[in-house]
Amino acid sequence: ARQYEDEPPTGPIWEFGPMPADAAPANAVHINFVGTGVDWTWDQATGTWLRSADGAESNFRDEDETEGRIGFPVLIGLVSEQYSNNGLPSSHTTGTGQAWVFADGKVIEGTWARETETEWYTLTDAAGNTIAVPPGQAWISLVPDTGGLTYE
Repeated sequence: ARQYEDEPPTGPIWEFGPMPADAAPANAVHINFVGTGVDWTWDQATGTWLRSADGAESNFRDEDETEGRIGFPVLIGLVSEQYSNNGLPSSHTTGTGQAWVFADGKVIEGTWARETETEWYTLTDAAGNTIAVPPGQAWISLVPDTGGLTYE
């Protein structure tokens, strides 16, 4: 077993801020998890990305028996190298890879990087500027390098 500190992280996971006004539009996101297709559709009325898997709506039920559709205001996709860990699919989360931040029916493309498992991810755009993540609940997907992410 790896020896990680049993302490909560300090500071924000990345920089926060609004989506740029000139961010490209995005209304649908598809992630190929090699055997499972996950789709997110922007819903302007709720201000969230609504999730489906293999063509069926993804729903939740909380401890109060409340049910609803899984939806998040912010999606983050990070392409990561896949490997097998005792037969379980696993992802390398250090190094660098392609990244997307989706919010407000828009997308910013860039790159993620981090050197160790104990530091936060940095997100940068093509010009090398930090990508600010809009505040709010975020769903983070480690996108398999053998699968992929597309959007429209």
